[in-house]
Amino acid sequence: MSLSPTILWFRKDLRLRDNSALKASIEAGLPVIPVFIWSPDEAGDWAPGAASKWWLHQALKSLSEALKDKGGEFVLREGDSLGQLRDIIEKTGAKRVYWNRRYESPQRELDASIKRQLREDGIEVESFNSSLLNEPHTAATGGWVLGGQLQSCFAIGDRRQYRVRKVVRHLSESQCQNRKVDSCSTQANKSNN
Repeated sequence: MSLSPTILWFRKDLRLRDNSALKASIEAGLPVIPVFIWSPDEAGDWAPGAASKWWLHQALKSLSEALKDKGGEFVLREGDSLGQLRDIIEKTGAKRVYWNRRYESPQRELDASIKRQLREDGIEVESFNSSLLNEPHTAATGGWVLGGQLQSCFAIGDRRQYRVRKVVRHLSESQCQNRKVDSCSTQANKSNN
């Protein structure tokens, strides 16, 4: 096993507690290089505003202090994420990059591309769920999934006429269970009036 370090790429998960990628990095038993890359151009429509930048500054400062208290050094970079990661890999000899997943588009697509390209470079790349109870790709339609309930209850007609808050408040799964679509839509229609 190589003694090369693991890059822990922090993004939105600027914390030491309840951090799946951090846990996996530590469990690897090798040196960990914590990294944050400021790349707002890659955020698309999710680019941070002034309040978000202020919060980010405070969170990075706090995380940096927490890492320093544990004997670590936080690497802050700016620019293209893939380019910055490749530069850090080259300078440190890291063979692994771990991060927690993001779910917004275009970040999700960017992460998939970075993962693919780093793997092509021979780097072990792992991403982790660190913020959701259930990830979107594991959610099933129907049953307890709200979208599935709306789909099964309102398969006929224009769903836009129903206000989701009222539907959720007045229409439980038991009300839809074993009923025809018409009776569910009638129930929801009465609650919207």
